[in-house]
Amino acid sequence: FPTRRSSIFIDNVWSHKLEVLPAKLTKDELDYNFPLSVNNGAVVTDDIAEGSDSQVAIVNFAFRLAVLKFLGYEEFPLYLDEFGRDFDEQHRTNVVPFIASFIEMGTYKQIFYISHFESIHGAFNTAEFVVLDPTNCVLPDAYNKNVRLQ
Repeated sequence: FPTRRSSIFIDNVWSHKLEVLPAKLTKDELDYNFPLSVNNGAVVTDDIAEGSDSQVAIVNFAFRLAVLKFLGYEEFPLYLDEFGRDFDEQHRTNVVPFIASFIEMGTYKQIFYISHFESIHGAFNTAEFVVLDPTNCVLPDAYNKNVRLQ
């Protein structure tokens, strides 16, 4: 588990210290539970799965980014379907510039970000928007310019 790389990703989004600890070795075997330390050990779970939905989401995201980087798959599109939906407003606000930096630095050439939060849409002002169902949403000025829906 690439915890050092993953913590770099988590630290860029999370507003308090959140750290994945190494799995325990018992009787020469890993138990495959990765404890989660919150606020420098103020809370320690026995496994990541016991964290909140938003903590699990950011750890999974960080792990995915670390693995993609390790495998050299940055040329592949990054799919973020409803990523951050469990985050509070502060963490949702923090994640937008972090993801935008991927585009600015050329880390990922394509990001498919599916979200129902209008504040996130406005942050990606050079993005091309696809709207599948315009009901119950605020539409951007321009959308579906890059696709034809039939």
